[in-house]
Order: sequence, then structure tokens, then C-alpha cells
Amino acid sequence: MATEKQVIHSLKRLAAYYGREPTDEQAEIYVDLLGDLDAWRLRGAVRGWMQKSPFFPKVSELLELAAAIPEPQPDYLAAEADHLADKFYFTGELDQEEWDALIERFEKAERPYRAANLRKRYAIYTAMIAQSSNADGGQQEHANELSQ
Repeated sequence: MATEKQVIHSLKRLAAYYGREPTDEQAEIYVDLLGDLDAWRLRGAVRGWMQKSPFFPKVSELLELAAAIPEPQPDYLAAEADHLADKFYFTGELDQEEWDALIERFEKAERPYRAANLRKRYAIYTAMIAQSSNADGGQQEHANELSQ
């Protein structure tokens, strides 16, 4: 749901665009009636309205436009990245081929920022495994020294 601050911000954008400031009473009505919208729908409705109309919108017009905005498509690649991270955290499994294949899919989808993020995460997980095995090795050596 859109917060009061988000609705006020949207009203300020509309006021700046249309050169018309709503009264305090009107702003309260907008906040009350638009607060039930998801923030992303509110932003989309305001942007869409400014692109299509030369007039300041009524609440009903923004609500109608917001209702027509389709749900965003699920981000399957991001879900797969979360799955690989969960697999590492819950099982300790880190399969380089899986990570490389997903990184390549992000690059093919023209999302290089996500590919770079996954490379960093993989490097961090690899370092965590190396650090853990070094710590375990050091403890084993210490135990061997004590037993002699």
C-alpha cells in the first residue's frame, strides 16, 4: 500500500506538472482514497495520466488508470538466483556450473548489473567456503599438536 508520503509525493509531481496545487482538503481526499493502491501502481497511474491528459486528474481517474496497469511479470531469473543462494546457505552446496549458467542467462537477458552481482556473490560464497575449510584445517592441526 502507498504510504501517505508516497501519495503526497505523487500529488506534488502532479502539481508541478500541471501548475495547480490542490487545497489541503483535496490533498487529504487524495491521500485517503489513493492510499489503498500499491505504490508501484500509484506511480504508474500518475505517470500514465501525465502522458495522456492535459488536465489535473480526479481520484477516480487515477484509480481507473491504476486498475488497468497489469501485474508485473515474475522475475524467474531473480527467483533462480535466490534459489542458488538458498541452496548454498542451507546445504553448503556451491555448484560453479549452475552459477556460471545463470550468470550467462542474465547477460543474454541484457541484465549485466545482475550478472555482475551474481559474480560477486559467487566469489563471496567461495571465499566463505575457503575460510571455513582453513579454519577447520587449523583446528585439526591444533588438535594433532595437542595429542602429541
